[in-house]
Amino acid sequence: FLGLCLAAGWQLFERAPNSLFVSSDWGMLRAIFSFFAGCLAYDMRTHSNGRLETPNMLEAWAVLLFIAFVLTTPQGALQYAFPVLAVIVIYVFSFDQGRIARLLRSPAFQKLGLWSYSIYMVHIFVFQIAKMAVSYVGHKTHLELVGWYNNEKLVLLGTPAHAVWFAFALSVVLVVPVAALTYRWIEKPALDAARRGVKVREFARAIMGGLKPAQADDADWRSLAESNRSLHRERVAS
Repeated sequence: FLGLCLAAGWQLFERAPNSLFVSSDWGMLRAIFSFFAGCLAYDMRTHSNGRLETPNMLEAWAVLLFIAFVLTTPQGALQYAFPVLAVIVIYVFSFDQGRIARLLRSPAFQKLGLWSYSIYMVHIFVFQIAKMAVSYVGHKTHLELVGWYNNEKLVLLGTPAHAVWFAFALSVVLVVPVAALTYRWIEKPALDAARRGVKVREFARAIMGGLKPAQADDADWRSLAESNRSLHRERVAS
């Protein structure tokens, strides 16, 4: 997995050396890079002895390393170390032993974990709506409220770094509540429906036989399956 991770990262670096965070152009390569980094973390965890000797110290160092990397790494080649850093952080916290891990099990953080997929799904939509709203207000008031930086449209709030912090605050104030609502009204009902489930076998009967599940019995299913096998044998023989 380490070799696959590095190979995908190198392929991405050759095509986008100025930034790891590509999306529409080389987003698939970035996804492959991150995927194999996750596989590497899983493989390391499965081959561990199941416990950390100094969990509190390792968790603290992992958090400090992550914060330092985010705050000090400029855009460019150094960003490509981020998936490797993520492997370290995920590996350390996967043991769930230290005090920081216990903090992450608090109700507030558990809720964030519960809503995380919805946060991922709606954050771009919310950001775009917010930027459109600010752009509209700027147009009506003749104020320069948005601008371009590194091919990204940002709200002009001091320096680009200030704009990033504004986006972070916006994600807390808007994205998280919206994600909580989409989880409650969309994701959770869909998950509940999937758990109750439509049996695959009955669904196949209804589609392949043109019958309602209640009308199709086991004899119908066996007959249809045998017909398909006979047809396949005839095709192979011919």
